[in-house]
Amino acid sequence: MDLAVNPTGAENEKKHLKKLEASLQSLTDQIRQIDKQLTLQVDTEVWMNFRNQINELTTTQTSIKEVSFNNKHGKVEGE
Repeated sequence: MDLAVNPTGAENEKKHLKKLEASLQSLTDQIRQIDKQLTLQVDTEVWMNFRNQINELTTTQTSIKEVSFNNKHGKVEGE
């Protein structure tokens, strides 16, 4: 009778496994949420840095055009 299965032990193991599965599912959901938030934050940061670089390039291009225009027309800065 050593091979006899203990029904109570099997039921406890099933309950334990279901509880473990629920815990793992909860952790998976939390990790997904964290990943989503981090992705959004990184995307926002990259976009903001990109826009800042575009603004700096635009400002530089405008300054170059003004200097070039002034040089062509004999104007000196501050006049």
